[in-house]
Amino acid sequence: MATRVLIAADKFKGSLTSSEAGRIIMEGLVSAWPLHMQEPEFDVIPFADGGDGSMKAFAELYDKTGGALQYIDCMASDALGDLHACSYVMDGDKRKAFIEMASICGLAGIPRNLRNPMVTTSFGLGQVIADAVLRGAEHIYIGIGGSASNDGGAGMLQALGVDFYFTGGHVPNNVKGYIAGGDLSELQSMDISGLVLNGKNISITAVCDVTNPLLGENGATYVFGPQKGGSEEMLFLLEKGMANYAAKSSEVFNEKDPSGAFCDFAGAGAAGGAGFALGKFLGGGMACGFDFFAGLSCLREKIEGADLVITGEGRFDRQSLMGKVTGQVMKLSGCSGKKKAIICGTYDPEAISMFERECSSGSPEVISLESLEPDLDKRMLMQESLLFGAARLLAGHLSNL
Repeated sequence: MATRVLIAADKFKGSLTSSEAGRIIMEGLVSAWPLHMQEPEFDVIPFADGGDGSMKAFAELYDKTGGALQYIDCMASDALGDLHACSYVMDGDKRKAFIEMASICGLAGIPRNLRNPMVTTSFGLGQVIADAVLRGAEHIYIGIGGSASNDGGAGMLQALGVDFYFTGGHVPNNVKGYIAGGDLSELQSMDISGLVLNGKNISITAVCDVTNPLLGENGATYVFGPQKGGSEEMLFLLEKGMANYAAKSSEVFNEKDPSGAFCDFAGAGAAGGAGFALGKFLGGGMACGFDFFAGLSCLREKIEGADLVITGEGRFDRQSLMGKVTGQVMKLSGCSGKKKAIICGTYDPEAISMFERECSSGSPEVISLESLEPDLDKRMLMQESLLFGAARLLAGHLSNL
């Protein structure tokens, strides 16, 4: 009987997609599979969590279920308001669409020296949603991880027909006319009568891997703003603007809310607050990124049927154990008592110790690309060959698992 090997890797950010990483791991294992072990039978699952690579993973998994997806090309603004070509996927028969925010106005598309949450916007996401609505989409899934903006989703709403009015005739602080995070402190009121979803029976599901509220020390600005280029001074101004935006939004819905519950629901802080706008203005629901893709791929059932489970990502650390793909795959494998392994760029030994404390079914085999090539610059250039080599190394360790 064949050894059943399940590979469910996350992306190696900035270099390999989930599918590419999974394929390379499989090829490396095949090339060095121990002769004394039963021949392997592989199942490679493309995976994501709502961020970069989610659209491709969705398309590949949906295709396996017999769906008839097509890529829709369109033009939309990136996070700095510059038009560029992008795409999303849509099943015309079932009228489902999947949109990936990261590929439209995401952080990866902005050079590090231009990252500034005071001027970045979610406007492009609204443009693509409008395109999907125009084409007849009735259920729109939106992966909102990997965003570059901290505008509370106001830019998105602007592109969808919401009118914003500012103090003293203020207009957005850029020549392109989009609303960014730095504009929200001067917001006076909003008019949602022109929202393109009005009167349409369209359901929205935001797919993400965070549950942060909109405001406060655990909110969008203070948790995610720094990685988007926000300085301490910027964060103070952005939080002030976000609080004003939340207050003006509550007035739109006639909800006086001194407790803050109107805006601080779980996931409101996702994507720089776009989760808030999707939930409150578009009536969207929140879906945990891992659970969404686990359901689409039948991951739990496949883990139960596997002899060995392998996952991987660029860095395995404590955050990996907080709802990320690799951590969740390992936890499910541990609960099922499966042999398990992690191949990653680098890892934090404390994260492995945390996993061992949480799961008593044995430690995973961990192989890092760093152990094969310590120099980061060289490692990034050699990612594919190193991943292949790490998989070969893992094959040599299988007898000890």
